Amino acid sequence: MLSSKNTDPLRLRGTKKEQKQEALRRAKYQRGQALEWLYNNKHITKLQYLAGCKIRALYAECEGQASSIDFTQPRVDCSRKVRDWLLVSTTDANRTLERIAALLGPDQSQAVFAIAGQGLSITEAAIGFEENEAKREAGTPSRATRDYVSRLMRNGLGHVAGEFE
Repeated sequence: MLSSKNTDPLRLRGTKKEQKQEALRRAKYQRGQALEWLYNNKHITKLQYLAGCKIRALYAECEGQASSIDFTQPRVDCSRKVRDWLLVSTTDANRTLERIAALLGPDQSQAVFAIAGQGLSITEAAIGFEENEAKREAGTPSRATRDYVSRLMRNGLGHVAGEFE
């Protein structure tokens, strides 16, 4: 006999609590869900969220270049050389991210790029800032370090939001 969990994987016929637990479980598998979680729980403003989405898009643009092909080398098929739009867009995205990193400084840019660009959670980003070696090795940063990274990220997204307007 089939259980109801197998016939209703999204828990659509379940209680509100079961539906919420399933949504949270699925959200953990999504890259970049920390930004949405922060916005949905009113930890960042809409402008900060939009700035974070633009940073995430710039990161995706930078990752668009294939590592197996060197786009800087001349074409071999003797055809007319055309402007390579993939190279242009990745170069523009890199320049924009470098400009944002110079605006924010090393600590803020590391926090903003880790959370908004790479999709890490605040706890995962805080491991890089943790001073206690034992906590860093265990992967559990202190509450003060998490608060510091959270503050860096919120302030950094606020500065970046002004740049994108």
